Amino acid sequence: PTVAPTVAPTVAPTEVPVKEVVEKDAKAVIEIEALDVVEVAVLEDCSDENGGKSLGGVKNDSYVGFSKVNFGEGGLAKVEFRASSGMEDGGDIEIRQGSIDGTLLGTCHIPTTGDWGNWDTFEFDVPDLASATGLQDIYLVFTNGGDYLFNLNWFQFSE
Repeated sequence: PTVAPTVAPTVAPTEVPVKEVVEKDAKAVIEIEALDVVEVAVLEDCSDENGGKSLGGVKNDSYVGFSKVNFGEGGLAKVEFRASSGMEDGGDIEIRQGSIDGTLLGTCHIPTTGDWGNWDTFEFDVPDLASATGLQDIYLVFTNGGDYLFNLNWFQFSE
């Protein structure tokens, strides 16, 4: 028997919307919801005072990326993280420029807060941040902890 050739569909393919990458001010609070890339960790409802979303399920070698973070003329040397951790020793956040294995600007240790719902703000001196100027892609790479490290709500850079 002769088989008729398959006919190509006449319907145009559906376009998948692309998330618009929005510029973020490094000196303003950058909510975790503003992330552009996430690996392993998940966004979940946040129990912190202002609600919204937080990053949970943070494990060693998971990461998030934020595109178009505007450092302006540079000179920033501190970072604050709003986090919670029910683990004995929390974990580390590597701040990397450009990619997950890009220039290491600094490493910050988030200690335990005693419970996943106990939120605290941690400030760190990060002198190498001063070299970041203009628009940069910033990656937060999570390392040096147990099965789960911490939850993360927001971060902010300052002088």
